[in-house]
Amino acid sequence: MNRLVVLLLVVASTVGCSAPSSEPTERQLVIFAAASLRDVMTDISAAWVATGHVEPAYNFAGSNVLAQQLLAAPSADLYLSAHEDWMDRLETAERVRADTRTVVAGNTLVLVAHRDAPSWTLDDPATLGDLPFRHLVIGDPEAVPAGIYARHVLSAVPTEDGSTLWTRLQDRLIPTSDVRAALAQVAAEPEALGIVYGTDARSDPRARVLYTFPTELTPPIHYPAAVVSERPDDLADTFLAFLQSETVREIFVEHGFSTF
Repeated sequence: MNRLVVLLLVVASTVGCSAPSSEPTERQLVIFAAASLRDVMTDISAAWVATGHVEPAYNFAGSNVLAQQLLAAPSADLYLSAHEDWMDRLETAERVRADTRTVVAGNTLVLVAHRDAPSWTLDDPATLGDLPFRHLVIGDPEAVPAGIYARHVLSAVPTEDGSTLWTRLQDRLIPTSDVRAALAQVAAEPEALGIVYGTDARSDPRARVLYTFPTELTPPIHYPAAVVSERPDDLADTFLAFLQSETVREIFVEHGFSTF
């Protein structure tokens, strides 16, 4: 037999007998998640991949921005919000499946300063206005969940003149596009304070916590998740179930979230 023919037969035999690829064949999930979930979802994704799945693709932004994108077009598989109201809007518009809606984590609200800021302390939120800071940075209180919670807290604290902290601090408030942007501004400006989630404060060593707001001053800070309507398969449902597993609960707790 011709040597070339023999060589081709050997190559074909080798290829035919090779082990099948171990690469996952499922499609890639697209997940829209609140900006404050960026760090924890990195670890959750690693745990998901370790079970044999494809790593999801993420769109992190303010919950309001993500909801508006989904209202325009259902371009994701799963939506994780930092506020129930934005999930309500999507559910009303039938952009998410109401039967899949569930709360996967909770958070706290804290006041943060730059690590090199003056040695400010705060024992009573009513005295916040007495601190000589230049700006108080919060998420946009008209839309960003962390900003909505911050406004609620500041409006709930009375001051000696009979008004509220929200009224007293108006000339020092600076709104931002999302909670991570608020944290970044505090981390860059020693004369600024910010109101962010407790988990965000842990994510940047340039920030230090001055005060943790009592839970009775805010509505429950919950992270609802739901599958976006008309998905091509049940992969998003599988990931949502994974988010409620003991493995993922432990990851949430490691990052400072509460679980249910």
